[in-house]
Amino acid sequence: MASVRTSVVTCILLMALGGPSGVSAQTFSLTVSNGYGSGTFRVGDTVHIWSRTLPPNAVFYQWVGDIGTIDDQNAWHATLRMPAANITVTATSRTVTPWSFNNELIQGADTLKRVYWYFPTPTKGVIYGFHGTNGSASNFVSNVEVRQILNEAVADSFGVIVTESEESTKHRDLNGDGVWRWSTLPLDSTSNVDMKNIKVLTDTLVARGRLSPGVKRYALGYSNGGFFSQTVSGVFHFPAAVSYCGQGIDSLFSVGTTRFHWCMGKYDENPDVGQQGDAQAYQSYLKLLGRGICANYFLHDRSPLYPQRFMRIAGIDSVLSLSIAAELHAHNILDSAGYFRFQSDSIETLVIREPSGFPALRSLTSSQRDEVSNQIDVMCAGHQVYSENAKEVLSFMTQVCSGTTGLDSPTKAVLPRQCALLQNYPNPFNPTTTIRYGIPLRSQVTLTVFNNLGQEVAQLVSGEQGAGYHEVTFDGNNLASGVYFYRIQAGSSVQARKLLLLR
Repeated sequence: MASVRTSVVTCILLMALGGPSGVSAQTFSLTVSNGYGSGTFRVGDTVHIWSRTLPPNAVFYQWVGDIGTIDDQNAWHATLRMPAANITVTATSRTVTPWSFNNELIQGADTLKRVYWYFPTPTKGVIYGFHGTNGSASNFVSNVEVRQILNEAVADSFGVIVTESEESTKHRDLNGDGVWRWSTLPLDSTSNVDMKNIKVLTDTLVARGRLSPGVKRYALGYSNGGFFSQTVSGVFHFPAAVSYCGQGIDSLFSVGTTRFHWCMGKYDENPDVGQQGDAQAYQSYLKLLGRGICANYFLHDRSPLYPQRFMRIAGIDSVLSLSIAAELHAHNILDSAGYFRFQSDSIETLVIREPSGFPALRSLTSSQRDEVSNQIDVMCAGHQVYSENAKEVLSFMTQVCSGTTGLDSPTKAVLPRQCALLQNYPNPFNPTTTIRYGIPLRSQVTLTVFNNLGQEVAQLVSGEQGAGYHEVTFDGNNLASGVYFYRIQAGSSVQARKLLLLR
């Protein structure tokens, strides 16, 4: 899957550690048609490719051509391993009927609710979309990444209903927690006003004849909306739900029967989620699989900027997008490989401090500036929705799982396309830490630990392990207090990360 993209990051880290040996200096050319990422690369390099920005009447279809090493042929942003040959890949799209939301106020449980809805003909299922903390229905549907997911959904004959939490509608913190959020508890549609609103709004659309009462329903939420997608799907017995950057309530995965798909961010900085949330989501994923319920876990990794990226935002053309990218490069915000050095909030601070240095960014409207920040957070694998795995998410919602217990039965987990480091916990550690990782193919796995001078201080070698997710406990009793790096190698795939040992 396109989002397990960590090899370029690894190369940067491993240079300080001495790097893997035997890398070929031979180079070949990659040509990307109808997209971006063309260039000359060394054999074995991991290269990012992107589809061109598409008009409203088209959605990405797949990559064609020399696709033998592409990690996900169906993702508009994918990676490939550069072979020992000149290759060409082409992004293809398919034409769809343009659509727009019906946007209206509909009476909820006790107040008028902002509702965005659209139902294609035929409608094979309906997806409810739930915003994050302090969000609203309007900013959720205007988010570039969300809109691309929903475009894919409508093209795949899903209907969409998006509304907002009661606190967001009333602009009031009803429970005193300091923010506007969905109420994930209690688990009922009588005393929980947000769940009651979902029922009332759905009943209204059914009564109007807009929505079939028997159509299957699914939930897709971001952050706090991801938590809500878990609880609301349990209350209303939805067959499947998806959460972006929200781990959910772990205890409920011991009793729920809804299929669940986690889409997490590897460098999530949100205090309520973060890397601990990533790890908790992974444990809940294993819990569902252990109970014989379909589940997927997807960890989004960071990616470099291509200069046309911001053309995905309404009102930003090629010239303006290139100018924004140039400003970011000029202020050392990007490293030599095009990766962001820090998150979007730090960039906003820099723009405020040095306004004369960012004329292109300052020419944007406030909503465009927000979307630029969102795009940066996606590229940083931070706390943000991302659309690279949209086709996988939609397929998960309606998949028929194998097994003998009906719909909610075991399914093969989504395997990493490269060696993927999920988490080590605790970190800092004293004296042991558990390292979680995934490998794409059956192979021997080697864990190597280096000190901050790049000197090897420990190594663990496993026997051959099967493709999938594993964990190993590392004992640092023989190490002095300090900063260390560890490297996981499975076959030719290598990943590295920093950890701290306290005494």
